[in-house]
Order: sequence, then structure tokens, then C-alpha cells
Amino acid sequence: MGVAIPAHAADVLSTLQPGHPRLLFTIVLDQAGVRWAADLGADNYGLRNYFQERTAQGGAHWQMYRTRTEGHNTLTIDAAPQTPLSFPSQVITAKAPLLGFVPGPSNPWAIADLTTSYQAIATDTRTVTRVHRGVRLWPDAQFLVQDEVVSSAPVEIVWNLLTEASVSLSGTAATLSRKGKTMRLEILSPAGARFDTISCHPPDTRTQAQKDSGILAENPNTNFTKVIVRLPLATANTTLAVRFVPGSTTPAPPAILPLSQWKDDASTSPRYGSSIPVRMGRVDLEIATGRRIELPVPLPAGRHVLVQDGRLRVVSAR
Repeated sequence: MGVAIPAHAADVLSTLQPGHPRLLFTIVLDQAGVRWAADLGADNYGLRNYFQERTAQGGAHWQMYRTRTEGHNTLTIDAAPQTPLSFPSQVITAKAPLLGFVPGPSNPWAIADLTTSYQAIATDTRTVTRVHRGVRLWPDAQFLVQDEVVSSAPVEIVWNLLTEASVSLSGTAATLSRKGKTMRLEILSPAGARFDTISCHPPDTRTQAQKDSGILAENPNTNFTKVIVRLPLATANTTLAVRFVPGSTTPAPPAILPLSQWKDDASTSPRYGSSIPVRMGRVDLEIATGRRIELPVPLPAGRHVLVQDGRLRVVSAR
């Protein structure tokens, strides 16, 4: 199983690059040769206003489905009930520093702080005080996405996923089928949350005159289905956890621990917010600030690289 957090999602861009949506910690998931969680990519560069008002929150560029948060596999959060095809977006200037990251073939995981992505903007009345997203792969091929949201007043939270698979829903479970293979999604938390599907197909709002003049419509995303998780009520404090299980396997679900308690099974593995051991060989570390640092030789024994507030620090092992 492979998981990618696209560059624009991990906040490694220092500027708004032409054509690339500015979203934080969206995911792309591949397993057994099938892409289960998809990134729609950019829309047609010939669209009217596609490159206009790209540095303004809510500008013309950010009104298109594929550039909005709704068009990606991440959370949308609002103080009011959310309406499909008009979900609120993240703050385009936000950053998402990594709070913890453990690589390796066993239980790799990463946690990012998305709080500034959901701050109130313009007439928005969101009151979010903390949003953390953790993703983790398990040896039995389970993949877990766990979001923790805290707000000073209740907000509506929607979990979003776009897929080209066919989708079958059953309350807290959703089965994706594609190319003769299946992927099962299960809501592990909170109680009462349910899967649903909604439209991801932006309407063609052009007038006949605009069509005749050659003005383009947004990509209708014809082959995609939008899977969401809705909570039964607005909430000020919740943990939303969804696991992905490939094929017909039925491994026991992992315990849902606070992200602050995530660690690897090995007792020597780093904890959330602590240091990352550097092993023999070249190590590339790409972090939230967009800096890439290469370590061509191992650090001295007992020294580690610490990811803290989006910066790299070399520290002594505890």
C-alpha cells in the first residue's frame, strides 16, 4: 500500500504556483495497483479567470471545484451546515507544520497541525482552536486517517474523499470496488457518524452565448464519486477516525489513541513531537517550511533530528 501527501498538501510550496491548488494534508492512496483516493489535479488552464485573483482568499481562481478544499481528500469545517458544491475552503495562506513523523516499513506515520487552515475568514464564523491530522500505515495493510478537531463553539465537520471506484454504503462502512479489487472503509470514531455520497460535479453555468464564444466549463469530474463522513451534530471537540482495509481481510481495528500518544511498536521509536532517528546512508528530510536537507553521512551516535514547529534541530537522545 502506498500513501502520498502531495507537495501542495504538505505546505512545501513557498509561493502559489500557477495551476496548483493550495490545500493542506490531502491524501492520495494506492494499493494493489489501484488508486482508491484520488487527486483531481488541475482544471483546464484555458478556463475563464483560472489565473485571476490567486492571492486573494475567495478570489476567482478559488471558486472552481478543483481548486477549492471541497475538491480534495481532507476536512471541510464551517459554523453553519455545509451544502454540497459550496463547502468552505481552507485559508490559502495557512501553513501546516509537521508535529511528528516516523518513517520505515513497519508502522510509518505522520501528524500535521492544520489549525491555521481553518481560521475564520471574511464573514466566516468558524471558531476552530485546534485541527490535527494523523495518517498511519500498519503491517497488516490497514491505513488509518485520524483527525482531531477542537473549537470554542460547535462546528460542522465533513470528511471528504474522491474516488473513481464504485461505492457501496452501509452506515459506518463503505466498500470501494475497482478493477476487480475492493477496499473497505470503516468509521472507528465518533459514534453516530455515517458515510454518504454527494455530488462532485460542478454544474455548467455558461449561457448559450458564452458557449458559442468558446468559453470553457469546469471539468465535470464525470468518473469520480465523492464519499463523505458526516457527524450527527455540530461539535466543539471530536476525533474522527477512518480506517482503510484492502480486499476481504478483516484485521482487528487499531485502538484509537490521542495523536499525542502515537508511537511505533518498538520502545525505542520516537513519540509525537520528539526526535527522528537517522540511520546509515543518505537521508532526505522535507518539512513544512519547504526546505530539503540532505544528510550524506549518519549523525554521531546518540544524536537525532527533531522536527519541531516546522524546523529541523539536531538534539541528543534522551
